[in-house]
Amino acid sequence: MPGPLTLGEIASRLGGRVAGDPRTPISQVGSLERAGAGQITFVSGPRYKTKLATTRAAAVILGPEMEGLTTLPRIVCEHPYAYFARLSQLFNPLIVQAPGVHPSAVVAPTARLGERISIGPRCVVGDGAAIGDDSCRRRRGSVSESRSGPVASSATARRSATTAASIPASPSIRVA
Repeated sequence: MPGPLTLGEIASRLGGRVAGDPRTPISQVGSLERAGAGQITFVSGPRYKTKLATTRAAAVILGPEMEGLTTLPRIVCEHPYAYFARLSQLFNPLIVQAPGVHPSAVVAPTARLGERISIGPRCVVGDGAAIGDDSCRRRRGSVSESRSGPVASSATARRSATTAASIPASPSIRVA
């Protein structure tokens, strides 16, 4: 995350026109209903004007046809939804995890691991589970086989964490 940016700095990076105070600090993006202090949201059409009137966001991204519906500091642009998506990437950049299996991960000997996979710290890959090519599992995730095939969930991660020590180590486990 780049840290707080002002509306003026955001507009200079991504385009658009600032209406209101260009020094308004923005630290994150948020939904129209849930954004609060320091967050920016967007409005993509007139059906959201009621929610725009009640938002607690610090600023809003909207199209020129909606500019007069709020006194909030705002960035006016042609495509608010696309602009918000680009701004979301700026505040929440993709985290690239190194390929391989973290030393603290537990992988069952019967698990099938695809090519160019990344299994993060404290992940559990259970018996018969499959991780497909180019997949990434972040920390504490779990994948196990169910009747309908491999399943990943945080609930499974909590259950599997207690039994992780019972899954035998295997020489086929790849460690980054």
